[in-house]
Order: sequence, then structure tokens, then C-alpha cells
Amino acid sequence: MIKIHGLILSPFVRKVMAVAELKSIPYKNVKVFPGTKTADFLSMSPLGKIPALEDESYALVILRLFVNTLMKNILIRLFVQHR
Repeated sequence: MIKIHGLILSPFVRKVMAVAELKSIPYKNVKVFPGTKTADFLSMSPLGKIPALEDESYALVILRLFVNTLMKNILIRLFVQHR
């Protein structure tokens, strides 16, 4: 299960969570305030930015890359279904 670090009040965190819901990807929201400077969080997000995505094997901080990858998969699935 992936972990999405950030607060649901953030539109960026909400966007990532919405895409995960659309893709039926199980996730856990870890509440982290923007600018958090703990060593654990900074190891995933060196600038302290939210959201940060954590999987067992990696952490992803780049929101646009995450959302674009998931949206591309959704569009491919829709295209294949409507052929």
C-alpha cells in the first residue's frame, strides 16, 4: 500500500488522492504539514513539500509526474475499452 504524505486541505494532496481513488489504488494518508523538517520526511521530500508519495521501494515527490502517469494509464484504459 502506498502512503500519501500531506494534509487533505492541500489541493495538491487532494489531487493525488483523487487520482488514487479513480485508479482504485489503496493508500494511506499520513498527515504531514507543509514545511515539516523531520529527518524521515526530508529523506522523501528534501524541500519539505507536500504531497510526497511513499511506496515500500521508493518515495516520489514530483506531483506532476505522479498524476500524469496515473492519468495516462486511465486514458489508455478508456481508449481501449471504447474501441
